Amino acid sequence: MFECPFELISCSWPCPIEQKEGMWTSVPAWDAPLLPLLPQPQLEIVDDAWCWMLNWSDIFQCELKAWAPVTSGEMRGFYVIFSLQMKKDGILIFRDTDGCIIRHRANTKYHHPSSPQPSWFECVVKTGDYLDIAQRHLQGEWIWGAYLAHADKSVAAEPLDPARALTIYLERIQDRLCHPNGPPLKMYTNGHTPIRSVVALYSMILNGYIPSAVYLFGEHQWSKREREILMTLLPFASIIPTDQIHSRLHSLGGSSLVEMAQHYWFVMKMCVSLLYPPDECCMMDDDVFILDPLDDALRAFQTNDLVYAPDLDCSRGYVATWGMIYESTQPLRTANFNAGLFWMRNTKDQYWLATQALQAPPTPNYPFYWEQGFIAVIFANDNTFELPCQQYFSPVIDGLPLGVLGYDYAHNPCGFACIHFNGFLKKPSNSTVLYLAPQILNRGKDR
Repeated sequence: MFECPFELISCSWPCPIEQKEGMWTSVPAWDAPLLPLLPQPQLEIVDDAWCWMLNWSDIFQCELKAWAPVTSGEMRGFYVIFSLQMKKDGILIFRDTDGCIIRHRANTKYHHPSSPQPSWFECVVKTGDYLDIAQRHLQGEWIWGAYLAHADKSVAAEPLDPARALTIYLERIQDRLCHPNGPPLKMYTNGHTPIRSVVALYSMILNGYIPSAVYLFGEHQWSKREREILMTLLPFASIIPTDQIHSRLHSLGGSSLVEMAQHYWFVMKMCVSLLYPPDECCMMDDDVFILDPLDDALRAFQTNDLVYAPDLDCSRGYVATWGMIYESTQPLRTANFNAGLFWMRNTKDQYWLATQALQAPPTPNYPFYWEQGFIAVIFANDNTFELPCQQYFSPVIDGLPLGVLGYDYAHNPCGFACIHFNGFLKKPSNSTVLYLAPQILNRGKDR
């Protein structure tokens, strides 16, 4: 949907560097052996700027995904050499983490072998220029990213604006919102992948059902650029100030509940679900894409107080965490509850809910036991309905034919009502979602 201003021509295997007191002292081996496969730049937001990123830590981590991803794929003390060909004239504005050297036709254009912290630099480029870049890694994140600005900076300091690609759907979205056929929709998002959040909401309104209102939570985590994107593309949504949520939580559970919500995202998400109005609503994560109408869920919601997409059987973890409020000796009826997509009619006393939520300490290593488990045990004795896993699909459990990029979302041959990318350390990126958006969002065009 957006063309990268350069083409990656080659990339070397990582090479060990020689360094002294944090300074890169060896000369790059510009003819280092090449990788057989080329990584692809990803469009991401860094320091409030859209740029094309090469995340070497992620690239070299491959399938070796650790539970704590920040400790994986660093390759400390190595450098990599990659070659780019420019597609346009302009000023290449690039971000370097630990130091890099750039040359053009064997002549050095940029020489900064050591950088104490991630920094932005620039160099003038012409269409067809071949740039050889050597970038080292010391520790922490290992990324290189760039975007192209106009040679005359007053013309366009940053012409790249992915938000423009999604505005074509906004008129249809707003027309449909004039004819709601279901309860309000809540979404709690950290905003770090705003394009994914927008496409998730658009997919619900265009393909699934039309909520009577849309509420966004989590704004305290958004950067300036993330906020701009969400406000531009979701003008119909009400953004709930976090201070307003804290005030309500304090009135219900005191400072202890507020502090828990401030320190643990999954506590805040649960509080948004159960302790902040509206009490009758649909709750949706920002990594859920809706492909087909959700009429079966809306029908079930007419006679049930909790309708949900399924997870695995988590009863052991749910009961171990919340056994003090689940006193039944019977198997937990909501053992498969997943908080990524559910409809809820909450008639329970808010003060009682807040009091119960304070009984179990948050569990950061298994946040879903705390968040999902609380909702599961609270509604365990109510009328509930579990949606079929064949339609309300979770790839982390069941896989996905041909993968995230290979599945045919436009024709949806497997008949998924939705796909929830929960449980993955690496979720669909902004670039991936921009590529998939036309397939997903044009499904309901003729409905």
